[in-house]
Amino acid sequence: MDILIAARDGTTSATLSSLGLRVINFEESPPSITRNNKSFDGRNGSIDYGGRHTSKTIKVSAYYYATNLTEDEAVQERVNGLLSGLDTYYLTQKLSDADQYGYERPGQKSGSIASPQDTESYKRFLVYRTDNSGPEFQGKSGAGLLSSWTFEFATAELPYGESKPKDVTVASGQSVPYAGTAENSQLEQPFYFEVTASAASTTGFKLTVDDQVWEVRTPVVAGDVYKIAGMSNFRGTQNINDDTNYGYFILKPKQPNKLACSIMARIVVKNLKNLYR
Repeated sequence: MDILIAARDGTTSATLSSLGLRVINFEESPPSITRNNKSFDGRNGSIDYGGRHTSKTIKVSAYYYATNLTEDEAVQERVNGLLSGLDTYYLTQKLSDADQYGYERPGQKSGSIASPQDTESYKRFLVYRTDNSGPEFQGKSGAGLLSSWTFEFATAELPYGESKPKDVTVASGQSVPYAGTAENSQLEQPFYFEVTASAASTTGFKLTVDDQVWEVRTPVVAGDVYKIAGMSNFRGTQNINDDTNYGYFILKPKQPNKLACSIMARIVVKNLKNLYR
């Protein structure tokens, strides 16, 4: 097991193992829920106006050996330098199905903790560090000074795990391939539809996903390229919000998410992510 830390823009990355840490535990909480309740004088209880997910927490436990105090301090500086910056970063678990332990319980069987680190998880988390803890010294052995360290993180924007973004071409009548377990709204995760018209239409066109409808009411010329992003919609470089019904799309888990377009067109879903509760 290992943890990959990557800059938000993808320019730099490092693993905790490259800093000398061996990860032994990774805990992901469900997203916390905040509800909007209001009570009124003369009425028992309260009225529930719904809720929202606010954040998800991640806890990572690791240990490391240092040959002396100087090396121990160097490990701490490298780790804090990577994890305690002000900029958010992506945290991804690296894991393997290989055995991590060479024993059932400590003392029952000889062996040591292995750290197989084969593949990245299908989801990652945009986080910042929330703890201010340091390592805890566990003792000295022939391998050196042993310390354990537990880190805590909170999601910075969406309270979900995210897949890496991708572009997907979808034909009218097909489903948008969405494998997430949380609803994905264009107002929260900025995926968009790029529609390149193959034919003209004097009355505009409609794009639907299941029962959700986006409509533009101005004429379409073959070759026109539309960017349908929910908050902002463009024909080429021209904003056309005023010519639409101000619709936006939500991709829903375990739903068809079937796409249909009223004109012949090439449709690409851009910057699409799966979101996981």
